[in-house]
Amino acid sequence: MPESGVYDRVEDLQWQGTSLRIVLGRADMEFKGAGEYASYRDVLVSADGRQTPQPARTWHIVNAERGRVTCYRGAPYPTIAVAGAACPAR
Repeated sequence: MPESGVYDRVEDLQWQGTSLRIVLGRADMEFKGAGEYASYRDVLVSADGRQTPQPARTWHIVNAERGRVTCYRGAPYPTIAVAGAACPAR
């Protein structure tokens, strides 16, 4: 872990046809594992290597285990954990 105690970790990769969406979780001394991050952000990487930060307007799944999913959305990407296999529609 860096001296600052804060770093981004790749949490998920999602192929989007012609580009790759990379979901980064902000880890620190308190939030260190899948579904436990304080915040998330998306970066879209196109086939030519261009990177574009993406606003999350709907809930996106980032982790699923033991009958519940962890979802994130918006800026600064708050998270929720819900029972079931899907994120809320809004």
